[in-house]
Amino acid sequence: MENSQKINFKQKLSNFFGSLGYISCVGQWFWAILLYYSYLIGLVAFITPNPVVEVVDPQPIVSQPQGPLMFVIGAIFLVAMVVLTIYVIVKMPSMISKTSQKIVHKSADSMAPALLHMQNKKETKKNKIKLTFGLILVIKAVLIIIPIAASYFSQYIENQTFGFDIAMHVSLFLAGCSLVFFAIQYALARVFSTHEEDII
Repeated sequence: MENSQKINFKQKLSNFFGSLGYISCVGQWFWAILLYYSYLIGLVAFITPNPVVEVVDPQPIVSQPQGPLMFVIGAIFLVAMVVLTIYVIVKMPSMISKTSQKIVHKSADSMAPALLHMQNKKETKKNKIKLTFGLILVIKAVLIIIPIAASYFSQYIENQTFGFDIAMHVSLFLAGCSLVFFAIQYALARVFSTHEEDII
């Protein structure tokens, strides 16, 4: 029992760094999208038809008396918003990690049988686990590289949201974090002899 708890702790420790890698990777993609914000807004404005603006005569605003009931409702709403914000901040990393992991692993799992067939290999459990592990590494590498490339090409946008130097420094910093976290994950998994199918 104690031995299985030890193995479980080791697995969780290595996968903790994997989770940090996924969070950092999502940060890379968020940054890359932010760099193209002005371009995306312009694209949306171009695609969306211009709405017909109707001129409405301004109506006189009648001020309502602010009683204690309105104050209580406002206070309850404020507290609810603060609690919701704290909950989202606490849960967000876990949600990002689990969703990213699920997407990466499902993509690798769905690609593995086709690649085994192309390589004329039998679809055994061992072959599938080995190939899936390799595919996960490739997918992670692609997920790190694409935002760097997107950040580099953001210099050709007419109205840049941020300067090119800032764009690249932040992008490379986040990419470095992703690489370091994933490298620590795999190094710990190797030291702890974690099975390939147990690495997130």
